[in-house]
Amino acid sequence: MIRASQYAILWVVTLILWGASLAGLLFFGLEPLDTQSLLILLGLVALAGGASLTALNQCQNRVTEAYKELSRVRRSLQESHLEIDRYEYESKQSADLRRLVLTSAQEKDQALDSMALALNTAMAEVLTLATSEEADARDRIKERAELMQRYAEDLRALARLELKSEVPRHEDVNFLNLVERFLDEWNRYGRSRDVKIKLEHQEDQLPLVSDVNWLHNLLTRAIQALVRMNRESTIDVHLIGYIDAELGDALRVTLNARGRRLDAEQLASSVSGYTRIIDQGADVGPGLSFVVARRLAQMLQGYLEVNDSGTGTEVVLVLPRRLDDAMDEEDA
Repeated sequence: MIRASQYAILWVVTLILWGASLAGLLFFGLEPLDTQSLLILLGLVALAGGASLTALNQCQNRVTEAYKELSRVRRSLQESHLEIDRYEYESKQSADLRRLVLTSAQEKDQALDSMALALNTAMAEVLTLATSEEADARDRIKERAELMQRYAEDLRALARLELKSEVPRHEDVNFLNLVERFLDEWNRYGRSRDVKIKLEHQEDQLPLVSDVNWLHNLLTRAIQALVRMNRESTIDVHLIGYIDAELGDALRVTLNARGRRLDAEQLASSVSGYTRIIDQGADVGPGLSFVVARRLAQMLQGYLEVNDSGTGTEVVLVLPRRLDDAMDEEDA
């Protein structure tokens, strides 16, 4: 591309030539032109015209180059903005991952603390009952042993989930039919405490891609925990398909148990540590059931919450309609 100094000289020469042509017209126009004068005048005009065309061409080239440079700058700015957005996204992802790791570590520490406290309390009660002369001491020792056995099974299940020794399969199921199959088992369990489980739904079919055994494990743990917490009550199981803000096409399961309500501290710890509720000398709390159920829900790429419904305790489970293979590989 022509340099700015050369471009300026070209315009100066053009102006000089046009000035000379104008002066020639004024000078020779006062008298008849001979052939030589006419040729000189025409030559000046031709030179001025050629110089003008050259200058205009160079001007057009400079404008074209300027537009190209502007386009390059814009493209560079767009690439820079995209790079900045990518760095911000990666930074946010890293922060979320660090927070998740920190939260997981804190939950494990809390679980260990709760485990030690529950084990110490149970053993102290067993020792007290062993020296007691009460008539029901033997039955209460058996009850405490069964409680600790269930607690140990929950811990083992949680450990297997954390170690990812098992991963969920992808099966096409009708979730509604599946829950109807589980209902008889849940009601048999509920009879021991006069608790009835009722199913409510608004759709004829609820297709889902998930693992049947994992779904049974998850839902049964939550149902049994609610049954243990209540007596002479009803648990409403409500199913609905909807679009979740995080999961997209999802299925929502609400287990609403009328009766016992958890306080704020118990609600906060119910999905992260051992939760104990003493009723007439017996521990009827959920223990680690909601903790294991929550981890199962996470492994199925959903989430689980325990809330106060105002009339009792509510467990909300949200699962995606389809499992993501990429997330399974990432978890593994």
